[in-house]
Amino acid sequence: MNKILKALAILSLVSFFILFMGLAVATKGGSTTNSFSGSPITGSSCIITVNGSSYDVTRLQRTHSGGNVFICGADNTAIFARQHGTNYRLIAPYKVP
Repeated sequence: MNKILKALAILSLVSFFILFMGLAVATKGGSTTNSFSGSPITGSSCIITVNGSSYDVTRLQRTHSGGNVFICGADNTAIFARQHGTNYRLIAPYKVP
C-alpha cells in the first residue's frame, strides 16, 4: 500500500509539472500565449488559421462573446467548428489578405 501511495504522489507531481510547463507557449510573432485561454501575455497581433485561411483576431480577443478562446499562431479550425460549424462569414472581416 505504501508503494502505491508513493507512486501516486510521484505521478501527481509529474502531472503538475507538465501542466505548469504547458501554460506558456511561444507563438508566431514572438508573443507568448496562455494555452488555456489564448489570451496574450505580451505583445503583438494574434493570427489564427481556420480551414486553411489566416485571420487577425487581435481585436476580437477582447470582444468575442465566447471569451478569448483563440490560440494565436495555431490552427483553430476545430475550436471554430465546435461553436460555429462552417459559418465562415462570422470571421470573414478578420481575414488576412
